[in-house]
Amino acid sequence: WPAVCRVPPHDAAKPGGKCGGSGVAPGASISAIRLLGGRINSHLEALAVTFRNDQNDIYSCSWGPADDGKSMEGPDSTVLKAFVSGLLDGRGGRGSIFVFAAGNGQLGRDNCNYDGYANGAFSLTIGAIGADDSTPYYMEECAAMFAVTYSSGGPSKTDRSLPKISTLSIDSSCTDRHGGTSAAAPLAAGIMALALSVRPELTWRDMQNLLVTTAVP
Repeated sequence: WPAVCRVPPHDAAKPGGKCGGSGVAPGASISAIRLLGGRINSHLEALAVTFRNDQNDIYSCSWGPADDGKSMEGPDSTVLKAFVSGLLDGRGGRGSIFVFAAGNGQLGRDNCNYDGYANGAFSLTIGAIGADDSTPYYMEECAAMFAVTYSSGGPSKTDRSLPKISTLSIDSSCTDRHGGTSAAAPLAAGIMALALSVRPELTWRDMQNLLVTTAVP
């Protein structure tokens, strides 16, 4: 489910609301596009990453090729044209912001440089760190990654002492078991939405520059 964040205040996460939190950008609203769960093709991908890009500002994408250390895949020409269209025409010409999860394939010796979505010039790729600032056991590393933010896991797969991410689950219940880069990327998207709520004139390139210059090594 790539979530699509829209900045105008429609209470995506009300302070003190369901699951007790206000979220990173409590003034943002969220659209949801069902892309996964069925047969995916280029046409559906292109529609998903350009859906109402006059209103939707940030596309949070926790999907991509298999994290198996074998797959080298990326968007075909149809989907690439859709991404370029979003950069040129989205947000009134300031450019749609595409946030991609880096991937969870470290145990399979995967590398997110081989993921043509995470490694795309159009994307802001986000990885994960644990609550103790350690690199999680699943975390792929690559030159394409702009920054990391908090998610589940520590250095060892067997270490279950570190907290995971609390959020709303698929059945509208609350969960404190979410994790992986699929949790880190939406958290970063929320941070970007918060920035846009203050400076909506920022372009997609401005956002890339902000990530590079403000991330803490």
